[in-house]
Order: sequence, then structure tokens, then C-alpha cells
Amino acid sequence: MKCIFNRSEKSEVEASIIICVWNNLAFTMKCLESVVKYTAVDYEIILIDNHSEEPVIQTALDFFNKNNVEYTIVLNKENKGFIKGTNQGIKLARGQFIVFLNNDVEVTHGWLTKMINIFNKDKRIGIIGCLASPSNIGWQPVNHLKGKVSWLQDLPDWEGKSVDEYAKIIENTYSGKYKIVGMVAFFCAVVKRDAINHIGLLDEDYGIGFMDDTDYCERARLRGYKIALALDTYVYHYHRATFNKLDINCKKFAAWGRFVCRMRFS
Repeated sequence: MKCIFNRSEKSEVEASIIICVWNNLAFTMKCLESVVKYTAVDYEIILIDNHSEEPVIQTALDFFNKNNVEYTIVLNKENKGFIKGTNQGIKLARGQFIVFLNNDVEVTHGWLTKMINIFNKDKRIGIIGCLASPSNIGWQPVNHLKGKVSWLQDLPDWEGKSVDEYAKIIENTYSGKYKIVGMVAFFCAVVKRDAINHIGLLDEDYGIGFMDDTDYCERARLRGYKIALALDTYVYHYHRATFNKLDINCKKFAAWGRFVCRMRFS
């Protein structure tokens, strides 16, 4: 493992944003551009490159240096996958809050500030997720939640609105609100340092991914932490962009992940 650093001598930042990448240059740059544009807290980016063939690193380096971003870039000699890559990032992180962010996500105005603010509302909250763009994958997309849960019956319509427009509507409608839930997916999630120290790293038994977030949230709950969904924070998620590029059998890996999880917590 080789690292490229550009960070100040301070021992701590408010947030460490960990992003694992393998190719998908266009998605990655959209993600990075949104983070730099819309993140107001003191942060660093930890970019884990899983041996990309596309010029991800040089493009990201140029962008970081141009925008005066504090960063650590990890250069892996093979594709270690999301879980092992994220664990590398956790070990390097200086943040009070650790952010797991997929490279196929575009964040929106004030995203991280709103999520971090929720930790101050209940000290027992250890992990926070957010609302996602419409999709038939997962439970956090707005089309899945609208009309299906009592606490989001009045979720505004998203059709015909840009990502930023809809994010603003969500913010105005649910400002400061959150819901305690059983788990959140790690496409965009914030974990406070105290929880990381007690729970540990992601479980690498889950391979390249799938159900590792469910496992982590369950481990958090067993240690007395709550899981929250920020109702005022909306991001656009392209959903499984890297997995699709890998051309793997997502159903097979998801089934394996569910099996491991059931064996562990049943």
C-alpha cells in the first residue's frame, strides 16, 4: 500500500470522508466536485484507489490541489473491494466523524452539517444515514419511503426537479428532523469516532460488499448505540455503479451476505 498525502499538521479534523474507487472516473469526479462544493465543516478526503485503470488518481490530484483540499490517497496494488478499502481509510482518518461515501453519490448543500447536527440531539446516536434518490434498490430511496412509512407520508414529489431543487425542498420540509431506524446503508453514512472505537472496523468476512452495513449497524445497536435517518438530507445515488462495472452477480453476493448476517445474529 502506497499513500500520497497533502494535509496540515493538525492532529484532528471534524470529518474524514472515505471514498473507495475503482475506475468510474466520471462518477468519481462528480462525487468529489459535489463534496468540495457543498461541504461546510472542516474535513479531509481519504480516497482509496483499488488499482484503477482509468486516470482517476491524477485527475483527482489535480482537482484536490486546485481546490486546496486536505487529502490522503491510498494506492492499492489490487482491487481490495469496498470493505477492506474502507477499513484502510478508517485507520488513516483523523476525523471526529467518519463518513462512508460511495463514489457514485452526489451530495447536496449542507449535507454533512445537517447530519452531524443530529448527533447533538441524542448522545446515544452512533450512526446516521440520509434519504436517497429514486431507485428500486434499497429502502432509503424516496420512492420507496413515500406513502409507505407514517413518518414520511407528506414526502414531496421529486419529478421534474433537479437534485439541488429537491434537496432544498426536503431540507425546508424536514429541517432538523430524524427517525431512529434499525439500520442505514453505507452509500452515505456518518459514524462518530466514539462509536468506531467501540464497534471496530467493518467485517471483512463479507468480501467485496453487501450486508456489511447491516452487520455494522447491528453491532452498534448491541453496544447501545442508536441508528438515525436524517430526514432533511437528500443525496443523489446512482446505485451500484462499481458493482455493475465489475459485472458481478449482485444477487449471489447479497445472498451470501444475508446468510453470514443471519448466522451471526440469529
